[in-house]
Amino acid sequence: MINRLTIRLFCIVSLITLLVMSSFVAVRYVANAELMESTSQERGLAVAKRVAASVKPTIWNIYNKSYNRTYTAEFADAILDAEMDSEFIQGIKVFGNFGHLYMGKIKRDNQQIERFNADNDELNWKQQPNRISYPVSLGAMTIGHVEVSYSDKEFAETLRSSLWVDITQVAIVSLLFVGSLYIVLRLALVSPMQSLQVAQHALDALDEAVFVVNKDGHVIDINPSYTTITHYKESEILHRPPAIYATDRAQLPIFQFAADTLKKKKLVRSGRRAAQGRQHIPGLAEHQHC
Repeated sequence: MINRLTIRLFCIVSLITLLVMSSFVAVRYVANAELMESTSQERGLAVAKRVAASVKPTIWNIYNKSYNRTYTAEFADAILDAEMDSEFIQGIKVFGNFGHLYMGKIKRDNQQIERFNADNDELNWKQQPNRISYPVSLGAMTIGHVEVSYSDKEFAETLRSSLWVDITQVAIVSLLFVGSLYIVLRLALVSPMQSLQVAQHALDALDEAVFVVNKDGHVIDINPSYTTITHYKESEILHRPPAIYATDRAQLPIFQFAADTLKKKKLVRSGRRAAQGRQHIPGLAEHQHC
């Protein structure tokens, strides 16, 4: 019984701790993911703003051209290559107000930087999951916009590393917590129950008839010798007043002794009640037969 209780107690404590700590890890993971996503967007937007500021002085000239409305390769290299060197940036495009591509660069799978080709690269560009756009304005007039594609691979790896760190920390804390709480609960609950179990074995081993009553005078426990000596079954005596007046078996010495003891207690209690000004009716039994 004690071993089953100990195992059950350990399982309950472990389950509660697992649920609480798992919730904590999940909340931390979601918060970190949102923070890293926000940081990625801010970095992408910062790149778009820098490119927009770089092309702003010259984009009006391109806008006013009637033909060859693109930047030169040298200009594109000077403006875009510095931003494209970062592994975070996957591509940059500069558009006119009506969607005409002024210049663009894209990073291939082998990390090689090449000029953007609308015919070959547009489909791949649209499939990029992380893109951000920023307008190029002259006063109140918008004359173009910059579109930046970026990779969240670096942040995803950081997020996974952070998750494993959180899981490791939570696992260590959980083991310490479960172990400490288990020891405390075992000392508080299991040890007293072991003492009660020993006392119960000692009670069952007695040759004398013993019954235990609660504060209401009802029998809550008897030992095997009680049944042997009095011939009462457990179902006849448990949760009832002691059967010491009702039948011929009341003449047994055990019942006569118990009756005398209860009468003495009633006299003492009656005297106390009278002294305290409480009403007492002589001859009224303090037990009932069920």
